[in-house]
Parts: sequence; structure tokens; C-alpha cells
Amino acid sequence: MDIKTINKLKSEAKKRIYALDNERDLKKVKSLFFSRKNGKVTQLMKEMENISFLAPKERFKFGRLINNLRDEIQEDLRIKAFLLKHGYYTNLKAKN
Repeated sequence: MDIKTINKLKSEAKKRIYALDNERDLKKVKSLFFSRKNGKVTQLMKEMENISFLAPKERFKFGRLINNLRDEIQEDLRIKAFLLKHGYYTNLKAKN
């Protein structure tokens, strides 16, 4: 796990959310990133257990990056869900 992997996942999530135009696909994307067993963000969080060899500052840094990633994707999904629910099919712009 490295910063490049986290940024790549963030970019992928934003592109997928940006392209959504219905609530059914929104649920699929949410599951892709957050399902308990195979979610991409979930897997990253599980990998945190494997970085005990890093210095505490580095573990903190990665933990914060992953938490920020999770929060950002969840917020983008909430916004997109609101837009879709209220009939706004305007794309949520990806902000990298």
C-alpha cells in the first residue's frame, strides 16, 4: 500500500460517481467500494493491519489518508444520491 494506490483508488471512485445517472448503479458503485468482504476501500482499511512495521508517524499518515479517502467517497456518493433522487442528472464534478 502506498500513496499512489490511494490516489488511484480516489480517482477511480470519482470517475465512477461522476458517470452515474441512476440510483441502481449508485448502489453498485457504493458496494464496489464499501462492501464488507470485497470493497476496495474496505480492503485498504484491512491492509492497515499489515503495516505495523512502519514507524508510528507513517502509520498515522496512511491511516489519515485512508480515512480521508473513505469520507470523501462517501460524501460524493451522498451528494450524487441526493441529485439523482431529486431528478438532477447533473454530473458531480471529480475534484482531484
